[in-house]
Amino acid sequence: MNRLISLIALMLILLLQSCDTKKTTKLDIPVITPEYFVNKAFSLSYIADDVEYIPLDSKVLFRHYMSVQFDDSLFFLSTSPKGVLVFNKEGKYLRQIGRRGRGPGEYTHGNKITLDKDNHRLYVNDLRKILIFNYKGSLIREFSIDTEFNSHRLYYLNNKLIGIKGLSFSMNYQPYNWFLFDTLGNILFKKSNSIKRTATKNIMRGGFGNFSYLYNDKIHYWNHFNDTVFELNNKDYRARYLFKKDKYRITPEVTSDMDVFFGKTKHLLLQGIFENNNNLYLLYRRNGNTQFCIYDKIEHTFINTIIYSPVNREESYKRGLINDIDGGVPFLPNPISIFNMNGREYLIKQINACDFIDYVNGKEFKNAKPKYPEKKKTLIKLANSLDEKDNPVLMLVRLKK
Repeated sequence: MNRLISLIALMLILLLQSCDTKKTTKLDIPVITPEYFVNKAFSLSYIADDVEYIPLDSKVLFRHYMSVQFDDSLFFLSTSPKGVLVFNKEGKYLRQIGRRGRGPGEYTHGNKITLDKDNHRLYVNDLRKILIFNYKGSLIREFSIDTEFNSHRLYYLNNKLIGIKGLSFSMNYQPYNWFLFDTLGNILFKKSNSIKRTATKNIMRGGFGNFSYLYNDKIHYWNHFNDTVFELNNKDYRARYLFKKDKYRITPEVTSDMDVFFGKTKHLLLQGIFENNNNLYLLYRRNGNTQFCIYDKIEHTFINTIIYSPVNREESYKRGLINDIDGGVPFLPNPISIFNMNGREYLIKQINACDFIDYVNGKEFKNAKPKYPEKKKTLIKLANSLDEKDNPVLMLVRLKK
């Protein structure tokens, strides 16, 4: 009898420990809310330790790019209006991949691109099809997709394609958050949208953010109505971060208010998230200001700064963190442009040639006292070499380790 009682007691202890472990695991997931943000003004050197500039060859002119991929010293830019262009690390134009059109091997937009770096393949996600090219520009194949599988962002990972859907801010309801298919176009998995169709009927057409990022070879997904940042692993997914269910959360009920849509209210209107080994980075709008917050994964603290206020009425290219490294153009972190080069992580900003020239010849640059003042001479030399109608300059910001 005593043995039976002891056995029951031991089982109860193990059960309680198991429950407590699950509770602890849940609590260990970092929670995001403006309530925890500590305001502190900081400049670019707070997150980065170097800046490089690459003037892009103007042999083929384009206005701007929508997405960029980097591999093997090559930049692949999805540009408007030329399509996918390839430049080397020095900015020399190499080739165009595919072309605009509606025929075989052509794409009408081609805004979303991703790379299979092992096999040197480029995937172009068009409205109703996906095209596969090699790095030299030869078409390998293409396959059709239903419009419901036209992604807002496309990834290649582990010999599979992952399409990310954001939220629909129109009458066109998005049935899926993300989906998985093989390189022949066969659907392997679809994650259903948990937000009901009626919940989004009054939301304005448009985009609230980028909805995904890549970290540690894992895709991470979020949207404003879910309370979770998910890490995706084929058909499985798990919570990495949580958004606190508080007055700052955006819900379907508040999005009919246009002030919420434009980030003029107290709500946390995220525009993008990215991550590295030390930090989680949040770009968002709130109370009318564009803001940038860093979550320190070691210290478990949130440091927040305002990087643009409409009161200042700055030109768009001047909005961002003050560039105290070389005194150049301020840097607005772009969550979709993070990439790895030579074992280091970089963010990219495109600067129109006319804006670069204007800034270097302006009062802010002349009065700047950066950490590396000798670099100002390099920027002056670069500005003097540019024509206002040249292609954009790539600004590469190296994140701290």
